[in-house]
Amino acid sequence: MRIIISGGKTGGHLIPGIALYEEALSRGHDVFYFLGPNDDRFSITNRIHPQHRRIVEIGSLSRKLSWKTPLWILRILRAFFATKKEIRKLKPDVVVITGGYISNPVALSAIVLGIPLYILEQNTVAGITNRFFAPFARKVFTSFPHTEKIPPKKALFTGNPTIFNQPLPRKQAREFFNLPSESLCVGIVGGSQGARRLNEAILSLLPCFASRNIACVWSVGASDYRRLQENGTLASLESNYPLVRIYPFIERMDAFWGACDAVIARSGATTIAEVLSSSCPALFIPIYRSPDDHQKKNALSLVNDGGACMVEEPNLDQLLTVVEELLSSLPAKREALRQRFLLQSSSPQKLILTTIENNLKGGKP
Repeated sequence: MRIIISGGKTGGHLIPGIALYEEALSRGHDVFYFLGPNDDRFSITNRIHPQHRRIVEIGSLSRKLSWKTPLWILRILRAFFATKKEIRKLKPDVVVITGGYISNPVALSAIVLGIPLYILEQNTVAGITNRFFAPFARKVFTSFPHTEKIPPKKALFTGNPTIFNQPLPRKQAREFFNLPSESLCVGIVGGSQGARRLNEAILSLLPCFASRNIACVWSVGASDYRRLQENGTLASLESNYPLVRIYPFIERMDAFWGACDAVIARSGATTIAEVLSSSCPALFIPIYRSPDDHQKKNALSLVNDGGACMVEEPNLDQLLTVVEELLSSLPAKREALRQRFLLQSSSPQKLILTTIENNLKGGKP
C-alpha cells in the first residue's frame, strides 16, 4: 500500500503523523510525508527519511478576513495545483491528514483525485481544516471519546498516536538528568512553541520546591531559553536551585516522563496523550482563549476523570495552592489516569493503520 501523510506547523500535528508514518514503514508500506516549508525547525522531522519528504509550499494563513485574504486564497490555490500534480505522480492508495493549513491542499487533492481520505484529530474540538474535510473522509480517528464538530458516524475513538516510547525506569531516567532518585520531581513543559506566561509563573514556585527538596525538569522553549541566557537569569537559577534542570527543548521525553512524579503543562493534544500513557498526574494551564477554547476542554477531559488539576491564566495567583493540591493527591490521580488510559487503544497508530488496511480491503473497521 502507498500512503501519503500530511500535517505540520506545530508538534501537535507532526507527532501523530510521524507516529503513523513509522508504523506504516514497519509494515512494509510505501509512505510519503507532506511537510510545511518551515517544519524542519522541529528536530522530530529528522525521523522522516529525506526520500519520503515532500514540501507543501504554502505560507502561514490567517483565520480573520482582511485585505490580505485574496493573497491567502491565491497561496492555497498555487499550493493545491503543485500538490495535486505531485500526488497524481505518486499514485497513493490513501491520504491521511493530521490538520493544520498545510493539510488543506493535500486533502483537497485527495478529494479531487478520488483518493480515500482519512483524518487524525488530536483535540476535543476539531480544528478548522479537519472539520471542513471530515464530511469527505472515510473515517476521522479521534483522541477523545467525544470530539466536537466531527460527524459522529465518521468518528472512531483511538487515542492520539505518539512517537515517544514507554517512560524509562525511574532510576535510569533520574540518572539521565543527574537527579537523585529519592526526591519528588515535577516536570514543566509548555509545548513545542514554549510558553512565556507559564514560565514566568513557574519562577514563583521555585523557592517552594527548593524548601521541600523537589527536583524540577523544565522545558522553557527555545525563545525563552535564549532570553534567560541573555539576561543572566539562567545562570542565576542554575546556581541557586541545584535540583532544577532547564532546557530549551527535551528530546528524550521517555526520560522526562520516567523521571517526573507530576507535570505542570499546557494542555495540547500531545501532552494529554503522554500524560495518559505515562500515568503522570498533571496540573494544566491551558492557552487562554485558544481556538474554540480547545485547550481548556482538553484539560477538563482529564480533570473531570480525576487525573489532573487545572488553573486558567487569569487565575495564576492560585498556582501554588493548586500545586499543593496536586502533590497531595498523586496516588489517586495516577490511578485515575491508568483507568482512563484503559479506555483507548494502547497503540493508537497500530489501530488506525489496521482500520485503514481493512477498509481498503473491503473489510470492517
